[in-house]
Amino acid sequence: MKPYLLLIVLCISTISIGQTIDAQNLQRISHNDENATNTPNAFLSRSDITGTPDEGALFYDNTTKNVYVFNDNGWQRLYKAPQIIEITGNYTLSEIDDGNVIKAKSSTGLTLTVPLNLPVGFNVSVYQTDTGQVTISGTIGVSLLNRLSCFVTAGKDAGAGIICTENNTFHITGDLTD
Repeated sequence: MKPYLLLIVLCISTISIGQTIDAQNLQRISHNDENATNTPNAFLSRSDITGTPDEGALFYDNTTKNVYVFNDNGWQRLYKAPQIIEITGNYTLSEIDDGNVIKAKSSTGLTLTVPLNLPVGFNVSVYQTDTGQVTISGTIGVSLLNRLSCFVTAGKDAGAGIICTENNTFHITGDLTD
């Protein structure tokens, strides 16, 4: 009976060891692909990809520091934990800000500008943490929409959400005034 028990224990330990993953076996994503327009060893950004990738293709974008998956809706960013970005003066959003929190810390008013061509689904949260109000404005060609046409944070600790609901159209919501 003891030899069988020993055999079972050895089999279980062999299976357990076979399930470990070490760093040497990880797959590198999107390296030297023929669909890249740049020739260095890795893609720089999604704009460097030509042609149509296969459904489920993964890509690491060095510009936005995110992993994307390709599906029927194009490149979709996989989950990214939000970062707190503290600003103390005027600031223009960029694609890198997507999903993050903007903490406006200023005793004087400042302007947060929404530029053209941020992707549909782009969203940020904005918080006024000092006495300087945040005015949300758009560059020419950007539509900012709010039910009451309010685009200025209402005071210290006010928050606002900005989301791109279609090309160059953003809905603004939150504790806002005019």
